[in-house]
Amino acid sequence: MRKIKVLFVSSKIVRNIKFNNHWIKKDNEEQLIKFADAIEAKNYFQRCLAQCNSIFFIDDCDFDSDTISRIMRLEKFNSRFIFASKNKNIFRANCSNFYECEPFSQKEIEQFLEAQNKTLSTLDFTNLCNYSKGNPLFLYYYLTVTIIPMPKNLIEYQRFIWDRLSESQKEILIFSAISYSVTSFENLRTFFEKISPLKMDEEIKMISHLLKMSDKTIEIFHSSFKDFIIEYLKEHSLLDFYKLKIGDFYLESEQFLDASYILLDITPEKVEPFLYDIFPFLESSGDLNFALKVLNVNLLNAKTDNDKAYANYHLYNIHSLLGNRTEASNCIDQAFLLCKNDIMKELKSGILIFKAIDLVSNGEINEAKNIADLAFKTAEKCPTIIKASLLISLSKIYIELSEFKKAANASKEAFEISKTSNLTRGFIYSAVNLVGSLAQINEYIDKAEEYGLKLLQLLQSSKNTQNCLIQLAIINALTTIYRKQEKFEKAKEFGFKAVELSQKYELKDKVVMNLINYGNVIRDNGDTEQSIKIYKEALEKARQINSDKEEARVYWLLAEVNRDLKNFTLSLEYIEKAITLNENSNYKYGLARSLEVKASILIEKNDDLEAANFLYESAKTYGDIDFYKEDANQNYLKTSEILAREGQKDKALRVVEELLDSDIFSVNYYNLGNFLLNELSAINTTHCFEKIFSNYFNNRNETPIGLNLLHSFIAFCKKNKDSMGKKLYLDVINISIGNLNNSNFCYSTLSLLVEKSQDLIDERDLSTIIEKFKSKLPFIHIRDICDKKVILSSIGNNINLEIHVLNDDMLTQKLALSLILVLNECKEFFLETNELKEQKCVIVLLPNSEELDEIKQSISDSLTDIEQTVHLEIKDNEYSKFIIVGDLYEYYSSLEKFTENKVFIFFLVNTIMGIKEHFYHLMEEEKENQSKVLFKDIAYLYGLVPINDVNQHFNFDLDEMLIN
Repeated sequence: MRKIKVLFVSSKIVRNIKFNNHWIKKDNEEQLIKFADAIEAKNYFQRCLAQCNSIFFIDDCDFDSDTISRIMRLEKFNSRFIFASKNKNIFRANCSNFYECEPFSQKEIEQFLEAQNKTLSTLDFTNLCNYSKGNPLFLYYYLTVTIIPMPKNLIEYQRFIWDRLSESQKEILIFSAISYSVTSFENLRTFFEKISPLKMDEEIKMISHLLKMSDKTIEIFHSSFKDFIIEYLKEHSLLDFYKLKIGDFYLESEQFLDASYILLDITPEKVEPFLYDIFPFLESSGDLNFALKVLNVNLLNAKTDNDKAYANYHLYNIHSLLGNRTEASNCIDQAFLLCKNDIMKELKSGILIFKAIDLVSNGEINEAKNIADLAFKTAEKCPTIIKASLLISLSKIYIELSEFKKAANASKEAFEISKTSNLTRGFIYSAVNLVGSLAQINEYIDKAEEYGLKLLQLLQSSKNTQNCLIQLAIINALTTIYRKQEKFEKAKEFGFKAVELSQKYELKDKVVMNLINYGNVIRDNGDTEQSIKIYKEALEKARQINSDKEEARVYWLLAEVNRDLKNFTLSLEYIEKAITLNENSNYKYGLARSLEVKASILIEKNDDLEAANFLYESAKTYGDIDFYKEDANQNYLKTSEILAREGQKDKALRVVEELLDSDIFSVNYYNLGNFLLNELSAINTTHCFEKIFSNYFNNRNETPIGLNLLHSFIAFCKKNKDSMGKKLYLDVINISIGNLNNSNFCYSTLSLLVEKSQDLIDERDLSTIIEKFKSKLPFIHIRDICDKKVILSSIGNNINLEIHVLNDDMLTQKLALSLILVLNECKEFFLETNELKEQKCVIVLLPNSEELDEIKQSISDSLTDIEQTVHLEIKDNEYSKFIIVGDLYEYYSSLEKFTENKVFIFFLVNTIMGIKEHFYHLMEEEKENQSKVLFKDIAYLYGLVPINDVNQHFNFDLDEMLIN
């Protein structure tokens, strides 16, 4: 048999390895190896494991679960690792095999004694086996405290040890057993003032085998012996006596945390004035059960409605964290009822916010939004510092409602207030919520990762900030970030840590949520079987806390997994359970999602028509929730596509019309245009397009119209130009002109319709459009002079333009009109406090004609498939600006061929920047920076970027956080 090396290591030693410097000493070599970072060190360690066959026994794993968890996830190769822990729950998410430690057998007791060089007679050994029953603590006592005759059980052994102690030794241990905090030598010496310091040190040394000691503190070495002391005091009716004595000592020395812990049950009136002072520490340190006890005493003694509301307000939060859902709802309902009385504004806002959060957790999304809006209005009237706190809570609601942009804005405002007022907690909490919201916005995911890692580093290096809930929120966000980035190893690391923290602090709801998230990461990484195990574990936990919402969530995930595995029977069984649970709990989002998953299962089974029924029901349910309109649009259209594909086009049309007639319709659903173009008759398509644009232009829209829809509309009109297409196109333009001052994004949409029209409008049509412009738009004047048109326009009452175009060239006329429309859509770009350097700007738009023979070749050389306009460089600002339009402008500007609309966007950006440079004489660096901003702004107007964040960079200076 090969010789196997066994290494026994304490986690305390593991933690003390200087990973920061990444030095490792190679076996049998004197030279240290230095690594660039921890990843390189870990890889080296793995290579070493691949070359050895050892058993690593690591003890005290509870001491540093973070490091141990990382070791657990290493590839072990032929080596084996055994981890010893008193609490297996903190490592459950690692999916390790657990073995309960049975009491020592007779053989193991014998081996234990041999290892300690202890030899016993046959009778003594027999007694030790019988009396100890293999309990390792009994064996420890036997080796450290000799008692004759041998005690017959553990309790008796502890009693014998206790009886042999002096009175002062007993009282030192009682002081430590009763105290909340670890006992300091300073407190001991003050409390036992009659004992000299030298005598005190001698007494402590005599009982050192019963203590864990540091330079400044002591604590009882084992919880079993601490429990024995408490039971002994109860048995002799001494517990309340010592509690009063020690509690009063802490009270007099203004150590209110320990005083409250000791005196709360016996003389609560003594500590009642200090309970709200200690509450923040209890909440942040994770001692939620003690926090609950403190708040219940406050509620019991509350005399005014304000006091009752305040206690219920905090009780809601603690019950929520502990997973006591019914109790939490009852508390916030009580506080909410009291809000109707004359309650202070800041407390009222806080209660409204918690009420909104409670409504969100119960699936009542629209009601939550109404309450949140009311909370925000109330918060506006609060003092600045209070407002910061309320904005932080409000951002949490927006995250729950998937309103991540609003959440980020609220977080930023809270941060700025906290920064001005030097509020450390405000700094931290607002930054945490910012990380959580930006993690959900793809454009800002790198910024979210940067903030999250830095914030976590700041918190972990801080001596005073040990807030488990803050760290958990950041770790959750980082799990999401790395999952989105498909960095699954990092996502697994943070996902596991989230489960561990949730379980450590008994956050029941969060244990379930984070188990599910961890399972999602495992599933994304391709380990389907392991993800199923984790989902089932989450399912069991959800049942234990009676969370129908989370139980349903697990069921639809299990349904998805089994759908992918082609286990359709089991998949349908799971999804039916999810649907039932969501219906019973009135959780609309969960119901909509479950119906959607059921439809996907039926599609996989080739039962498309039945799937369409469930997609339709899912769409209607999503439509009842304000923040899931996009999902509703998607499922309405998918339903129509299936019906049309299966030959039920009339039914498909009815579904589309139902969507278009509703207030949830979004013009930006990417597949709508293709569906209208390909699946419906020309008459029905015309009817649908008329309805779409009529609704869009007659309402204040929150988002610009998408290029995909416009592309399909233009394609349809061109395909049917000789019948109904041209009329439809002109009708839409007329609807747009009629609503220029009523609808958002109407200017930019109309500019696109004019610029892309090509042969859908002729000279007569263009003349009619120009006349309507002159009558409808006060900022535009057009007159004919000889063979050209001169278009005069004033942007923001200070930017005066004069644009010259030829009467016989329709393209340059269209570009001039489109330019002026866009300038009025984004006129804020010109609103500067700087002084104007010029009175007006003259622009001459010319086609690339034969008359430009001398420069025609150089112009042609400058034209590309992206830039089809050439801006002639004329340095003297007194002269006109000439823009030459290429022969192939309309070809390269066609949405059918080039869907990104770059030719038009480059024309707009270059022209607008030229205008601004003309009026303000910009420097090169200014031009470059402003050009980037303008490019994104213009792209947003045409739906090419999802959010208009030109002025929202969400930059936080986390180094300013005063974490000491």
